[in-house]
Amino acid sequence: MEGAGKAGKGRIEIIESSPDVVRLQADWAKPFAARNINTFNFEVQGNATRVTWTLDGENVFMLKVITVFVSPDRMMGSHLETGLAGLKAAAER
Repeated sequence: MEGAGKAGKGRIEIIESSPDVVRLQADWAKPFAARNINTFNFEVQGNATRVTWTLDGENVFMLKVITVFVSPDRMMGSHLETGLAGLKAAAER
């Protein structure tokens, strides 16, 4: 996959899938090489489902340098919020 603009280039693979959990492995080539595991946990709460999205990965050197100047929440927070909003909209259709 290759994103538009500054999104980067890499590969995503579903490594686990069940009604309660979906786990993805993202191997990035650009802007720097990195491997991340995205985990989506689904917890039924009455007529709704709580989705928790976690991102785990090695804090590679370039990411350490970047986070000196830009907070990780500022850098990734909007991506997580946009992704969860898209998931909510799709589920409600």
